Order: sequence, then C-alpha cells, then structure tokens
Amino acid sequence: MLMGVGLALPALCFLAVFLMIPAVRLIAAGFLTQDSEALWRPVTLSHFTHFFATALYSHVLVVTLRISLWTAALAAVLAIRWRW
Repeated sequence: MLMGVGLALPALCFLAVFLMIPAVRLIAAGFLTQDSEALWRPVTLSHFTHFFATALYSHVLVVTLRISLWTAALAAVLAIRWRW
C-alpha cells in the first residue's frame, strides 16, 4: 500500500502545483474586490452576480459544459468499444 502511494506522489505533486493551486487561486480571486493596483480584502459576490446576470456569459458557460459532457461521453463510449 505504501509503495503505491510513493509511486503516485510525483503525479499528485504535479497535479497540485499545476492544476489545483492555480484553480483555487483563481476562484478565490473572484471573491475579492479589484483596485487599479491589486486585489483587496473586502469580499464580494459582485463578480459572480455580474457573470450569471449577463446572458452572454451564462450562454457561453452552458455551451462549454454541454460540449465537455458530450466529449467525455463520446470518449467513454469509444474507450469501452475499443476495450473489447
């Protein structure tokens, strides 16, 4: 068991550094107010409110999610077909 964790550790570190940490920082920055110089403390939901209130942004999000779900489904079907 410990050997498997040791083998997976480099991949987990890679995912953490290049995927999880930037994603968490991006989401966290969405809650902060923005000044001309930097991001500041007053926490706000105005960025998310603006995003979901604008029809274009919501439409683009829905289309993107629909394409990603169809792509994942197609990849799963093709993988199962080629498996046997």
